[in-house]
Amino acid sequence: MTVPARPTETPARFGVPDGTDPTDLLDAVGVRQRLEREPSRSVRRTVLDTFDWRIHAEGWVLERERVGRRADLVLRAVDGDELVRVRSAALPVLVGDLPEGPLRDRLAPVLEMRALSPVAELETHRSTARLVDGEGKTRVRLLVEQSRLAGRGRAAGAAPAGTDVGSVLTVLPLRGYDADAARVREILAAQVALEGGAADPVVAALAALGLEPGWYSSKLKVDLDADLPAAEAYRRILRRLRQTMRDNAAGLAADTDSEFLHDYRVAVRRTRSVLGQAKGILPADVLERAVPEWRWLGGVTGPTRDLDVWLLTLPELEASVPDLLEGGLGRLDAHVAGLQREAHAQLVVELESPRCREFLDWWDAWLDPADPADPADPYDGAAPSAGAAPAASEPVRDIARARIWKAYRRVRDDGRAIGPASPGPELHELRKDAKKLRYLLECFTTLFPADEMKSIVRELKLVQDVLGTFQDCEVQTGTLVGFGEGVLAAAPRGDRAGTARTLMAMGSLVELIEERRLEARAAFAARFERFDSPDNRARYRDLFKDGRHQREDGS
Repeated sequence: MTVPARPTETPARFGVPDGTDPTDLLDAVGVRQRLEREPSRSVRRTVLDTFDWRIHAEGWVLERERVGRRADLVLRAVDGDELVRVRSAALPVLVGDLPEGPLRDRLAPVLEMRALSPVAELETHRSTARLVDGEGKTRVRLLVEQSRLAGRGRAAGAAPAGTDVGSVLTVLPLRGYDADAARVREILAAQVALEGGAADPVVAALAALGLEPGWYSSKLKVDLDADLPAAEAYRRILRRLRQTMRDNAAGLAADTDSEFLHDYRVAVRRTRSVLGQAKGILPADVLERAVPEWRWLGGVTGPTRDLDVWLLTLPELEASVPDLLEGGLGRLDAHVAGLQREAHAQLVVELESPRCREFLDWWDAWLDPADPADPADPYDGAAPSAGAAPAASEPVRDIARARIWKAYRRVRDDGRAIGPASPGPELHELRKDAKKLRYLLECFTTLFPADEMKSIVRELKLVQDVLGTFQDCEVQTGTLVGFGEGVLAAAPRGDRAGTARTLMAMGSLVELIEERRLEARAAFAARFERFDSPDNRARYRDLFKDGRHQREDGS
């Protein structure tokens, strides 16, 4: 691993116009400074990021650089400051593929379960020079990069390989020599051929490929005007949710990582929640057809997601198993992974089935009819209704306030009714009601003051977290019994010791899950008390019952 000296200033980057040899510009510096040239080299660069651009969001660039037979993974700030460099024989996909050490330590909490994939490929010709003092000590480094696209990356219909993405000359100041770097910058700034403030070559490459880092977000934020007719507001929200499903469909089918299905499934559940609050707003015949089909779609995505959660949770649980039984859950992990592959294959079949394709075609035609007066219906030949429902033209903020207030009161009243002796199913029902309230708040968040909405969502989320942990633990305990039967059935004959270790480790797991269930159950009262505090009740009342608060823009 190599960690270069950290500069005290941001590197200065100069763009070199077409037709100018950037290495000649080093001579202008060399006239007044002592420069030592280093051998030039060609570098094949593969830029990596997650589907939702998590590395870019940190202000970083992750590249795999190949020079001859050597390959390094390099993490650097987008302004050019190199943070970590490690050897890497292959392109990593998941966090576990990264070499152990500082690179994995930095990226693990950022990537979590998301997969890396190539975003762009560049071929870069690099020339380096060092400004040295009389003792031969390096004071400033100058880097010249001439880059072109070497592949299409993640984009479709993008610039072809070989496209020039610019030449850049970068001044890299070293610690303690800022004055020297300033003099070099002044010399270069005086060169007519140079353009200050050039873009990073990777940024230029992404632009050439038509990529917009950070374009995707699973968060639901639809800008709505308070007076927009409710039916149109609901359509806009439903269109946004449908687009999220499209964005994640390919990654879901490929099983690239578990978050594609997660985001797809959340979009389905949010859609179901919106439709559950759409009576009197959307046409009755549309709801009659859509509601059961969305329920079916939610059902078919459930089993694979449940197994994904198990696979994500097992490493954490295994870390809590007694040292004596270390490694004992290997068979369980393999068994669950096999079940997940089977469930995912079946899910893909369902999503590609005529029922699913025809329903989503019909849904898309209703959301965005080619002819609003007569939208086509490929579902069964009958056009979905475009007729107005009783409350379709009412201002969306009035509708949102009334329905959020009703959902809030249900959560509040049912939560107050839960005591120490309340059975698990009552907490599960409260969890479902809290989720419906959360989805309503997310759908209509832009209609109300941002700070107030953030506060009430935070308090609701705390309740949801403890209810979710309680429910997950209840389900997991029962599921483990079935897993155990499968593990036993697949156990090698004669391997009593291995089978015993596995069963003992699973028994330890049951105890651990039960402890977590009891902890979550005990924590519910305090979490709900915060949610039901006078201040939080006042926020709900002012926002949704009395309506004294308005949007920050005064509408």
